[in-house]
Amino acid sequence: VSTPQEAVNYMGMDTVKALVLSINAFAQYEGAQLGGITLEALWNHSLVTAGYAKTIAREAGAGNRAVDEAFVAGMLHDAGKLALAANFAEEYEQVIELKKEEEIDTLAAEEKVFGMAHPDVGGHLLGFWGLPTAVVDAVSWHHDPMACLEHRFDALACVHAANAWAHAGEEEDPPKIDEAFYAEIGMDDSLDYWRDACLEPDTEDSAAV
Repeated sequence: VSTPQEAVNYMGMDTVKALVLSINAFAQYEGAQLGGITLEALWNHSLVTAGYAKTIAREAGAGNRAVDEAFVAGMLHDAGKLALAANFAEEYEQVIELKKEEEIDTLAAEEKVFGMAHPDVGGHLLGFWGLPTAVVDAVSWHHDPMACLEHRFDALACVHAANAWAHAGEEEDPPKIDEAFYAEIGMDDSLDYWRDACLEPDTEDSAAV
């Protein structure tokens, strides 16, 4: 892919638009105070999650569009966290402090401080930006896939597991995978296989489209 037109033809307009949005979302906050989290860490986590999500989609035999949606959703799954931390830095510092003081997870701390959590914010942003429903759902429910109205193998199924495995390489108490969700869509037996595929040394490099 060497020209914008080739990129659109290869990936589709929705994917190209989403990638431009994700790059711009991070670029506009370069150097900003992010309430106790760093832009570099958030960017790296998003890249790893996107690479894992794309790997899962490919290993599951998804079509090119579904693979692209999984990748894009992985890149943007924490867009809400970026928006909250960049625009309400002092409040997000309270989120970080609450996590430590009360030994609660990020979602619970965000709910206490903001009355909502970053998946809610991210889903609303992506819906406003006009991204595909599969991507919006993946961002909105990446911590709680059973809460999504549609239970099927799509970007959400890819990003939920990808996010958990990405966090597992970064922290001691990562989010847990909702195995009941994968059982419901008939893919619980694939989780170990997908994890092994994701954790291969060159998988993070697969974040390149």
